[in-house]
Amino acid sequence: MCRDGNGQVLTTGTNPNGNCGAGTNGIPGVDSTAKQGSCGVAAATEVAFYTIKVKQVTTYTYPGGVVQAGSGISNVVTLTEAQWPQDYCIDFEITFPDAVNQNVHGNGGVIAFLGTYGESGLQIEVTHTSKLFRAASGNNHFGLMARDRSSNSAPMFGTNAFAALGSRHRGRFCYLASPINEPSWEIDGQKGTAQYLNLAVGATPAEFPTDRSKKLNLFAGDGTTKMGGAATLHSFKIDKIESCSMEAADYDFYKLA
Repeated sequence: MCRDGNGQVLTTGTNPNGNCGAGTNGIPGVDSTAKQGSCGVAAATEVAFYTIKVKQVTTYTYPGGVVQAGSGISNVVTLTEAQWPQDYCIDFEITFPDAVNQNVHGNGGVIAFLGTYGESGLQIEVTHTSKLFRAASGNNHFGLMARDRSSNSAPMFGTNAFAALGSRHRGRFCYLASPINEPSWEIDGQKGTAQYLNLAVGATPAEFPTDRSKKLNLFAGDGTTKMGGAATLHSFKIDKIESCSMEAADYDFYKLA
């Protein structure tokens, strides 16, 4: 096994993304499913490996406290690339709606829109029914999705249903830009079950938006893209993440005996 920089145990044979993701292929002892680019490695069976403490810097934090559904805030700030880097994680904590809205396309409500309306931009939203990676079961009605709002054929990357009505969770959408072009979701600190929702079999995913000079809008939905009931955004921030440079000043290594 290996542990990420936060101490999370990653099991043998996995190919995780994010803080302890896959390392360069071809290194002896590295899982053959590893992908080149993201920081860390997946350990092969019965191989003691090293952990990597990933360099991560918070570049923007929303300073306004909690935001309630129905009291959305437009044009919070015009982001810069320093605040919204090319390789990033958007980290937020939300109490999900206490009711499902009536959107027939499964769009459960906009949490954040990083863009200008009518143009390309990144949208983070609650999902239900047809916009879930897998059908909902039990009391879990909601998932999360990141999408490029430029068109319905632009990337949509969403999770399964994991949230009950009125439940509180932490979501974290991470994206390593081109040439890696790797999105991922973390839910409550664990790797989320997620996939592209509108990608044809065998097709190459398009990139998420790369223009960083965009306005931040919170709980920005209207009409049927509003939350279905009471919901609360407790926190919102953007972190810069780095694919592995292996600079000694940036990473600490620990041998797992």
